[in-house]
Amino acid sequence: MKKKNKILIVIFSLVFLSIISLAIINQNLISQSSSQQELIDFELPVIDKNGLQKRTFKLSEYKGYVILLEFAVEWCPHCENMVPVLKQIYNNFNQKGVMLVTVMLNSQTTLERTVEFIKKHDIPWLNLFDANLNVAMKYEIKYTPTFVIVDRNFKIVEKFSGEYSYDQIVAKLQKYL
Repeated sequence: MKKKNKILIVIFSLVFLSIISLAIINQNLISQSSSQQELIDFELPVIDKNGLQKRTFKLSEYKGYVILLEFAVEWCPHCENMVPVLKQIYNNFNQKGVMLVTVMLNSQTTLERTVEFIKKHDIPWLNLFDANLNVAMKYEIKYTPTFVIVDRNFKIVEKFSGEYSYDQIVAKLQKYL
């Protein structure tokens, strides 16, 4: 009986220590992910309802703005659902120092279908085309839509994926205006 009790105590202790260790590791990961990160600069071609343009957009040229980057792909239903929300954000914050930029990913799609998506939704804000997914890989984009908020100091301050309401995104943006 004593041997059984000792084994149970050892097992209980190991489980307890494992739980405590996981809690500490998890807390460290949370604090690391919420800390500011240096922005990775990039330059991509501009795309609009007329196709690829002869000009490019270089992110570092817009230091001083709050930038809401959206990473999207034309076939993603969640990206499509976000268009009305982003239009509202664009209309209400474009003149308040917030720059909205969508990076359209060339993932399982074509340039033509991406242009049609922009045309269909009459998207007024800046769209870029990441043909080789280089920027998506640098930013470790795993899901669409993914949003990245860049503050005026050129730091990544928020990164989140999925569908969000207007109020949810505005609450995030307001912290950096």
